[in-house]
Amino acid sequence: MKKQFLCLIAVTAICSNYSIAQLRTENTISTFNNLQNSRFHDVSNRNTILVNLSNVFSEKNNALQSLPFTNRFVVLEGGFNNIFNSNTHPFVYDPISQTLAIIYNKNLEVSGVVQDTLFYFISTNNGTSWQSNANILSTSNEFLVAPQMALGNPDNSTKFSDLSIISFSRRYVKKQPINQYLPDGGTLMYKVGTDIINISQTANLYGPNKNNSSGYGWGAGLLHKYHNAIGDGMVLAGMLSPTYNTSDGQASIQYGQYGVLSTKSVIEADNDIIGTIPQTWNNSQFLAGNSLGSSYNGPMYSGTDDDGNIYACTNSVFADDKDNRTIAYSKSTNRGETWTTYVRAPASAFEAYGKSRGGDNAVLYRPYQQAAFVVTGNNQFSYFTRMYIVKGTDNQIVAQDIVEISHNNGNWTIMQVSPFEDNIAVFNLEFDSTVANKYDRTYSTIDESDLGNEIEVALTADKKNIVVKWVDYNKDLGPIVISPKQVVYQRDRSTRAIVATIEVDTMFTTDIYVASRSVGTSTWSTPTNVTNDLYFDKGTKMPEIVPSTDNIPLLSMRNLSKSDWNTNDIGNLLKNTPETFVSAIIDLPFRAATTKMAVITAVEETTENSASTFTMSSIAPNPVADNAEVSFNSSISGIAQLNVVNTLGEKVMNVYEGAIQPGVHGFNIDSANLPSGSYIVSLTINGKTQTRTLNVIH
Repeated sequence: MKKQFLCLIAVTAICSNYSIAQLRTENTISTFNNLQNSRFHDVSNRNTILVNLSNVFSEKNNALQSLPFTNRFVVLEGGFNNIFNSNTHPFVYDPISQTLAIIYNKNLEVSGVVQDTLFYFISTNNGTSWQSNANILSTSNEFLVAPQMALGNPDNSTKFSDLSIISFSRRYVKKQPINQYLPDGGTLMYKVGTDIINISQTANLYGPNKNNSSGYGWGAGLLHKYHNAIGDGMVLAGMLSPTYNTSDGQASIQYGQYGVLSTKSVIEADNDIIGTIPQTWNNSQFLAGNSLGSSYNGPMYSGTDDDGNIYACTNSVFADDKDNRTIAYSKSTNRGETWTTYVRAPASAFEAYGKSRGGDNAVLYRPYQQAAFVVTGNNQFSYFTRMYIVKGTDNQIVAQDIVEISHNNGNWTIMQVSPFEDNIAVFNLEFDSTVANKYDRTYSTIDESDLGNEIEVALTADKKNIVVKWVDYNKDLGPIVISPKQVVYQRDRSTRAIVATIEVDTMFTTDIYVASRSVGTSTWSTPTNVTNDLYFDKGTKMPEIVPSTDNIPLLSMRNLSKSDWNTNDIGNLLKNTPETFVSAIIDLPFRAATTKMAVITAVEETTENSASTFTMSSIAPNPVADNAEVSFNSSISGIAQLNVVNTLGEKVMNVYEGAIQPGVHGFNIDSANLPSGSYIVSLTINGKTQTRTLNVIH
């Protein structure tokens, strides 16, 4: 345990040996109180924390340093950070109306009564400005967890006012006599114009209404929006929530059962909503957990093709092959009414990929953390996840990759998207208080992020390109000194007992990366580092549909800077904590920063069509803080342009423009006034172009 924990702290790329049994580990469901303990402390403490933290910062919309984000900062309080507990789509894009939307919730306890409110923000000008809208739903004595949304547009309207807002949230209700918040299904909401309809409440649809004699409720799953031959709507396929004993809070039926919710964006008849547990998805075909509250089943993801077929993909261990975890999918041709039996990826595909990467086999890595799924055609889809490359009888890990596991009409292929450094570890904030509402110190616990490396996938609006986004440690910027050093604790996820104590004096930060490929090809672009700074990026979200590879919307949860905290107890404590360390804490108030980014395919440093006429050197130094040098050797005369462009393809500096003669040419690039980030230096001579990357840090 301690060795694995230290591996997370040290961000060691190649960790210690794992057995297949360890890689197959169980997933355990938590009650809301346990969920709070693992992410937000205990529920009563969390309510106090939220009430106090909502006032610990000064309301300012100033841009944070070293941020390439230029759009408005929207202040979202602690409730929004429950995105760290499960997969969720809070950030969406409708390509027809060109509308971006964000959904979030705010939950507080006031005078012993829990109040929760859903809000949303929209932008109709490509994220340049945002409009705050009235709340969608207010509740009393229940929490809504991981809210997500879809924008319904059955009439192909170009106006946001014509769209329907579909939202889904997991629901936790206080139960007696245990006096705890327990999972109680999910809440499905529709907002059309000024009308707001709580479908779950009016139709008693807190869980599947077909094949559900055990009483499962809706649980964790990604909301997928479709607009295709069968109309406009959404589907949510995922892990259902079991029922719980109200005396002790323990699951009373087996956790791990999958179910599906499929609904049109305009509801006109009863069969417009389908909620079912497919008979072909019976949980008995999977390896049983060791208790009612545990399961080996991983998250489920869904997608649709242009013909209206729905696909559900999972990462699980089947009972008849208990030593191997694999990817499997099921398909529906009737909006989710009935489904095929699961089709599994062959073990030979994993073995072949492992051997191609210098090992003996490849195994799925951290199966319960976030992965991604996209459908590109009839019986064509891709699942994105992380894999260990293992070698020898002791399964020594020799490499670790973010991979695409693709299926094309029965042909399974595994392709590398990018190596990654390590699984992401995050901090949770806790307090010591000797007097009520008087905080003496802050301290942190450490755990693996439930989102892992935050892998997400999107299709461009024209459906011609696939874009993948993830976060990873940036070792090129080196470990950051944490002074004064911070003491962090690791708690057992079940008992909450402290099992390890670590003094953190250095740490690596994380950056956001994107890569793309064209549908129908198998070549991924070189990953683009979007942020490349000393901030610990986390809580990043990308819509499942993006305008283009040059315009990829991004939502990022950014902790407040030192100047934002006020002078109360908690604010003063946070001001005295190293800012880099604070940026890795997930349960603090955030500013949600939105921007658009681009996959710079030219980062591959193009030489085609120009190698015989001129050659561009590497840039040195790189990264650079003030001045860098670049040179090129040309065998021709002509007109040359040397420019610096940002990740949006916008020219930010003209270094040189004019006539040249054959020979070697050298130029200085003054980057002192450029914001920190990644840039492209582009050299064009007589219409032919070569590029190099430039990383600026200050």
